[in-house]
Parts: sequence; structure tokens; C-alpha cells
Amino acid sequence: NRKASKAARDHESNAALEAYERNAYAYVDSPARKPSWVFGSGGAYGLIPANALAPFRDTPELRLGQVGPFDVFDPWKSTVLFTDYVRRLIDRDEFSRLPAAAKNWLAIKRGMAAPSLMADHAELEERSRTVRARADEAAAAMGIDPAFLRERVPQAWPDYPGARELLG
Repeated sequence: NRKASKAARDHESNAALEAYERNAYAYVDSPARKPSWVFGSGGAYGLIPANALAPFRDTPELRLGQVGPFDVFDPWKSTVLFTDYVRRLIDRDEFSRLPAAAKNWLAIKRGMAAPSLMADHAELEERSRTVRARADEAAAAMGIDPAFLRERVPQAWPDYPGARELLG
């Protein structure tokens, strides 16, 4: 995000570097070299490439360059990758252990900041409160009632094929 402060851009770049290095073995055969993976986050959903492309770790699609870090900027691919990331967050233990009323879009939004934050439904951590405030502000700016963020997330997606089938 070019409008973000230098500190925010540096934070995103560090997060992208950490995400890449956690799974460098899985991305090493990509035609896109490391600098392409660690620019920060981008696209309409603010996705970090190494997180967004997790379904493609160590796959032919990745090795052949059919998917890569700049797909976070492609409208169709980034939408599929975002949807898949949400699905993976819902499948995490942090989400499944939440009380029913806390299994909402705000929990997913916290999880996008850091998966461990999904468990902080009581907002004991400052970052959880910041995520909520920013999410409420963004919803209101788009004409969406912030109450929507407190609606339950559907946990069963019986016909969802996944990013690999949709993009592979």
C-alpha cells in the first residue's frame, strides 16, 4: 500500500519475509526469486504472497510459474487466494475453539492480522482492539453496517473446491 507509512510498509515487508522463510523450502523452485516474495502485502485484499499461495507449496503449478507472488495483484486470482485463506483460517484450531458467538467475520479479520489473534475474542491484546477498530472503520466507510462483522461465519463449505482446483 503506497499510502501506508514507512513503518507500516516495513512491518509488512518483515511479515512477508518471515512468511517466506518459514516455508522457503517450498518456494525455492518457483521461477520467482526471493525478492519477489518479500515486498510486503498487496492487492485488493492485502495478501502476503507466501501466505496466500500456501496451497501451492511445492507443486507443479508453482514450479512452472503458473502461480506466483504477484498473483496477489490479479483480481481473479487474488479473490480465489483470499477465499482460500479464509477457508484455511476457519479450519484452524484457534477458530474451532472459539465460542459459537465469536466465530464471526471479526475473528477472521483478526486472523488475517495474525492467526493466533483469532483466539483473542475478549480483545485482551491491543492488536485485537486495533484490528476491530480498523475493521469497523473500513466497513462504515464502505457503507456496510459494522454489525456485519459480528455475524457468524459459515463453517461448512460443502461445494468449495479450493484454490488449487480453481487456479491450477
